[in-house]
Amino acid sequence: MISTEVRAEAVRMVKEGKRNSEGRADLWQAAEAGRLDLVAALLDAGASIDDTGDEANSKNSGSTPLEVASYHGHDKVVALLLLGGAGVLYRT
Repeated sequence: MISTEVRAEAVRMVKEGKRNSEGRADLWQAAEAGRLDLVAALLDAGASIDDTGDEANSKNSGSTPLEVASYHGHDKVVALLLLGGAGVLYRT
């Protein structure tokens, strides 16, 4: 269950569409941190599931939320992203 506070925060985050100093979107950051509740709420709020971040930012790795969650071993987040339709063959 996602708390009302997390759900409201996710809606605000998606509306603002801000990125961190490395060009990474909120969904990417939540996936990296293993925040299953926030990932779910961000997806419900309409966050872009395959967002790789700001490609013009040289600090951005170009990885997707699925890739970063997998890299960090966040299995439940990986499963949620896959169920949500994350691209498994995103890069060539």
